[in-house]
Amino acid sequence: MNLRYEEYTDIQGQVPFVLNKNIKRTAALRSESQNWHENIEIQFCKEGEGFVLIDGKCHAFSKGDIALIDSGAIHYTFSNTNMIYSCIIVSTDFCKQMGIDHHKLSFVPLLKNEKLSELFEEICGIYKNECNLRLAKLNYLLLEMLIEIVNGYSSVKEMANMEQKELEIAKKVLLYIRENYQTRITLDSIAKLVLTDKYTLCKIFKKCTGQTIFENINAYRCMRAAEYIRDGKNVCEAASLCGFENNSFFTKTFKKHMGVLPSKYLSQKSYL
Repeated sequence: MNLRYEEYTDIQGQVPFVLNKNIKRTAALRSESQNWHENIEIQFCKEGEGFVLIDGKCHAFSKGDIALIDSGAIHYTFSNTNMIYSCIIVSTDFCKQMGIDHHKLSFVPLLKNEKLSELFEEICGIYKNECNLRLAKLNYLLLEMLIEIVNGYSSVKEMANMEQKELEIAKKVLLYIRENYQTRITLDSIAKLVLTDKYTLCKIFKKCTGQTIFENINAYRCMRAAEYIRDGKNVCEAASLCGFENNSFFTKTFKKHMGVLPSKYLSQKSYL
């Protein structure tokens, strides 16, 4: 299963979190990849039962349970039957402003807490409604949740073991690709970044993500190229902006990863 990095550095407005409500998971309806991000994530199971995989450890997840995802933890939430859950992804800036150094904290992965459940439901109820003092209430409720979590369910992170160190290397590579996809990327430059040799680098990345480094680079470049095409760039411009030096190779690679030629991308019903 692939590993996906999610960016939440652009949480906008005064609401200090992203709320994803009523996410459905079944045996057939699953995410295609594990993911990670720098933000704390709080999940609340509303209906059914499933599992939360956090840094390789699987936890049963059923109605009323709350899952706490550490900053940087690789996670995957799924069900073999039926499940509905919601999640709150907390702004890093908000944590900093409140003096919560969440990067150094490790949370209890799964818990039941009536107070936290009530706070979560209250946030969900207020989030989409233009009620009186909406922003103040959301900020207050989130801070109350974080105080409850940090006081009762957190500890200082321990030293990483070998498997965790490998995951950290894979994470660094993924971030490097996202920051440098427009330029020429070499194994030498990445190996220098993570202080290892090219053979070990390739082995670790494949083990952690299920992809080779260049498969991941090309897939990410194609995804960004699709964004440029949607924004009005022509195919050649999109290819150049995403680090492709050969238009023929770009066309072939785009078709492989996006399922359609770049010249036909905007006309596909799947996009429209």
